[in-house]
Amino acid sequence: MSSSYDNIGQRMEALRKQFVARTGDDLRALIEQMQDSTANDPEWVAGEAYQLMHRLAGSSGTFGCTQLGAKARALELQLKAVVERKASDPGQMTDQWLQPGLVGSVRDLLPLLEQTTIDNAETESSRLPASQPCADISHATQIFVASPDPDLTELLQSKLSVYGYTVTVCADTASLSEAVKDSCAGSAPQVFVVDEAFSEAWEKLAKLDSLAASSEIPAIFICERDDFASRYRVAALGARGCFAKPVDHTLLAERLEQLTDEILQACRGRVLILEDDIELGQHYRLVLESAGMKVQTFTEPGRVMECLTDFHPDIVLIDMQFGRYSGVAIANMIRFRPEWAGLPIIFVSSEQDPAEQITALTKGGDDYIAKPISDTHLIRTVQARCARARQLANLMSRDSLTGLLKHAHIKQELAREYTRASRTPAASVVAMLDIDHFKQVNDTYGHSTGDTVIWALANQLKLRLRRSDILGRYGGEEFMVILPDCGAEAAHTLLKELALHFSQIQFESSGHKFSVTVSGGLAEMNDYASAEEAAVAADEALYLSKHTGRNRISIAADPASGSHSSRPSKDVTPL
Repeated sequence: MSSSYDNIGQRMEALRKQFVARTGDDLRALIEQMQDSTANDPEWVAGEAYQLMHRLAGSSGTFGCTQLGAKARALELQLKAVVERKASDPGQMTDQWLQPGLVGSVRDLLPLLEQTTIDNAETESSRLPASQPCADISHATQIFVASPDPDLTELLQSKLSVYGYTVTVCADTASLSEAVKDSCAGSAPQVFVVDEAFSEAWEKLAKLDSLAASSEIPAIFICERDDFASRYRVAALGARGCFAKPVDHTLLAERLEQLTDEILQACRGRVLILEDDIELGQHYRLVLESAGMKVQTFTEPGRVMECLTDFHPDIVLIDMQFGRYSGVAIANMIRFRPEWAGLPIIFVSSEQDPAEQITALTKGGDDYIAKPISDTHLIRTVQARCARARQLANLMSRDSLTGLLKHAHIKQELAREYTRASRTPAASVVAMLDIDHFKQVNDTYGHSTGDTVIWALANQLKLRLRRSDILGRYGGEEFMVILPDCGAEAAHTLLKELALHFSQIQFESSGHKFSVTVSGGLAEMNDYASAEEAAVAADEALYLSKHTGRNRISIAADPASGSHSSRPSKDVTPL
């Protein structure tokens, strides 16, 4: 286990000790309150007892106290009946509910708490999942092409490499098995392109306990025939795509890019946790952060709307009973605001009544998870929900062909980055890129081929630029690129290399092969009085590139001197 994981393990052990200490104090305080019935309001004591039992029923298992959780759940149900009877018949609460047997049952929980070390060694919730953090994932995707057909593997290796993918060939089932083992331990996006001839081997791998994670690895199958039987067979194996021979490498590359984006989106999830149990909320946070997600926890219901605005989460986890507040009511309140109407809300609760669970889902919730929840289950559920939430958000903000931000959204991002950059000494760049002679592509080969060229440039941008860079389709064949914390010279070098790689892609239409170049212009935001002025300067630099030979990247005029810098990319054969 790595040092980072050892550190997380130590932090979880510290949380467990905090849970044990605080729970012991809470139980002893409750026992004193229950015994001194003359000094305490019976209604208040009953509510305190119910809240504590509810919390312990949901959190004890996570910290290894399985017996404590089971006993607390039984007392929770007993106390719930008392509280509900008071609610239906006000004024009837007396100290008669504080029977000696109930006080004794609460006192019996203390020895169970002290056994937590033994229980903790045996519970899954005490062990970190095998998943690796993916915060450092780049766009560089590892593709494994598994096929006994050397012609197919050679073709796919050469074609996919042009799109920026790192391709490894698995020519037999033994090398495929090794690749799957390695991929389970890796942290970079990995996708398998599997020949139908290896379908039985893939199925066996997925069934091995030691390689159970292989079923989670995205796989695209290559089949001999494009029919229902073939597609159904590989779909049953968990395939995320299916292509018939001969393979259209352009469409295959597009599907690979989509799968890579789905992997990255799951890892980048932003999760807001509303949990009144401090240690449990921190445990959930550590588990999800270990899987690469950004997490915020808080215990103050009154700050929920403020936290939503500041953190802007992909999903919210909330207990149905949030202290003395109803988590269901809080979820319903969140839905009052139109901007949060589609925010996924998952209830994480020890509530066992199916009717209560269904009611919660009808009043603002999207899913329900029963406590205690294993670390692995928590990660997989949250990742799936985050990925789905981002997919839906992307449908609204991103261009359907390229997957890049639409015109209005990239302009919003430009304004946001300009504001951020103005507060820091580091330079940031805005660049405009345009495909050369694109009208000629459409006129010669048709709009479908033109769309392929546009998509190919967008894919190159996503593969070769940083994850922190912001990409948008500005209109038609024109793109805007925002490069935070990057100076003009570094941006110029980067975009020249990108243009060179793009010019090396061989497109094919009706038996004709051709290549396309791209021109661009860039400007340092810090040199201009507004984001709009920086964008205009980058566009003027693009115009200069177009009128000085194309296939080049120009740096905008210095606002002080008015001088431009126009430098060509490596020449390629034009259309």
